[in-house]
Amino acid sequence: MHSYDYAADSVPAEKTILLVEDNADVRLLITRILSPLGVITYHAKNGLEAIQFAADLTPDMILMDIRMPGLDGYSAVRRIRFDGYSGKIVALTAEEESEYREKCLEAGFDEFFSKPLSRARLTDYIRENLGITEEFLRMLRSPPSPAQFEVPYAPV
Repeated sequence: MHSYDYAADSVPAEKTILLVEDNADVRLLITRILSPLGVITYHAKNGLEAIQFAADLTPDMILMDIRMPGLDGYSAVRRIRFDGYSGKIVALTAEEESEYREKCLEAGFDEFFSKPLSRARLTDYIRENLGITEEFLRMLRSPPSPAQFEVPYAPV
């Protein structure tokens, strides 16, 4: 019997986000905000974990708090960039935007979001930068069945 193993690229790959946040409640809240986007969210609790996870996982995007115990977000982003990560890294902080935005961009962040976060602004940014479209989400929710890719048997 002949069978056709449909190509893996016919089903979209899930996007991955590394969330670096020391506060468990904030991690849970942001993970819930990201859930409808169909992303896989990995968690790091500090800058040192972020550096290790960024190297091991190579996520599509990193969302990182600035003030964390141990290694802060500024130092962590510099090291992650030094190690070659070229994806988007977004600063998340309770600090006023006008005061810290430039410092974050100089350190290697691509964008800056003040807490409390605007759910719409954050999700719009992620969707735009990771290419998450409605079609992408539909395909994630219902990937093609192997039957859709069956090749009729033809005796040789």
